[in-house]
Amino acid sequence: MQPNTFLKQKFVERKSKNASYSIRAYARDLGLSSGRLVDILNDKVPVGPRLAATLADRLKLSEQDSESFVRNAISDKARRREEGHIQRELLDEEFAIIADPIHYDILNLLETKNFRNDSTWIARRLGTSVEKVEAALENLTKLKLVTQSVNGKLKRTNNGITTSEGHIDAAIRQSHISGLHAAIASFEKHSVEERDMSSITMPVNCDKIPEAKEMIRTFRRRLSQFVQAGPKTEVYTLKIQLFPRTEKIQ
Repeated sequence: MQPNTFLKQKFVERKSKNASYSIRAYARDLGLSSGRLVDILNDKVPVGPRLAATLADRLKLSEQDSESFVRNAISDKARRREEGHIQRELLDEEFAIIADPIHYDILNLLETKNFRNDSTWIARRLGTSVEKVEAALENLTKLKLVTQSVNGKLKRTNNGITTSEGHIDAAIRQSHISGLHAAIASFEKHSVEERDMSSITMPVNCDKIPEAKEMIRTFRRRLSQFVQAGPKTEVYTLKIQLFPRTEKIQ
């Protein structure tokens, strides 16, 4: 049974015992945002093996049912990857090679209207050097994230890439720092009509941070789907920062 079908079944069982039991309550019990849970139930996003193990624990499944649920999650993820419906999760050593944001800029520029397979043109579009573009293309080709046809046309080979959730190392930190510097530069380069920079500072209940992170992930996916509909002409980066401003006192 596919993970989403199993989760739907469990929701029906709970609702049969309590008619007022809602998706929001189910999401809370599973430690997910309601938006992400809805996407999972509708089979829009997969349940990875690590999340499956967490959900099995929250559902208080038996050892046998837990193992079956995780196995099905692994099989479903493999199927989606084979069909090209899932992002490729980079290994740490792979991400270290392409930590510089220019690699992701190029991958997305490839999908824009009127893309030119020319290093000089790419460099002009990204405001960088031809040498840096060619080095990045070499890295992307090495990792098989980009292929080149016999006529020299570049093409992405995947449905997107991601890093392992929650993992932090020097390469990832440096990538985020580079992205933040690019955001600062955008204040000088782009008009308010072209960008949106905003923030909010608030007191928080720290027990809600895991669910808040899930809500941010769901928002990122939905916004990405929304802005990619129709002809794509430019490459944008969305950065959302949620971090403490206070220091814990023992």
